[in-house]
Formats: sequence, C-alpha cells, structure tokens
Amino acid sequence: MRSRRHQLRTVLSGFGFGSMASGVGVAPESALERTKKRLQALELDQFVDFFRGDHVAEGDLRAKVAQWWDLAALDAQFVSS
Repeated sequence: MRSRRHQLRTVLSGFGFGSMASGVGVAPESALERTKKRLQALELDQFVDFFRGDHVAEGDLRAKVAQWWDLAALDAQFVSS
C-alpha cells in the first residue's frame, strides 16, 4: 500500500491540501469536487473521507487564510490544471 499512499499524498498536495497531521489534510472547499473526481478516477477514493469545518475564532477569515496558504501559488495550480 506504500505506493498507493504516496500517490494519494501526491494528488492531495497537487490540489492544494496542506498536511495538518499524519493522514490529515486541509484545503479550500473549492478543491473538493475536483479532488473527489480525480481520486475516483485513480481508485483512491476508498481511502479518503471528507469533512467540512467552520472557522469559529475572532478575526477576518480571509486575512487568516492568506497567512496559512500561498494563495497566489494555489491559484496558479488551479488555473494550469
């Protein structure tokens, strides 16, 4: 299964997922449908569960997201894919 795990991590990172912990990644919701389709095509969807979360802390969420991710680089990935 090592090669499948590597393939899965490669696909997820290509769609902008950031690693939070071993086996846990986060990404913008806009990546959800494209990621699901790609994982289904590669028969990797059986290894993944998706969750949605809400930001509940104080402050401007857009500013925080811009701190967490390189949004320009992610944009470039989605445009070129």
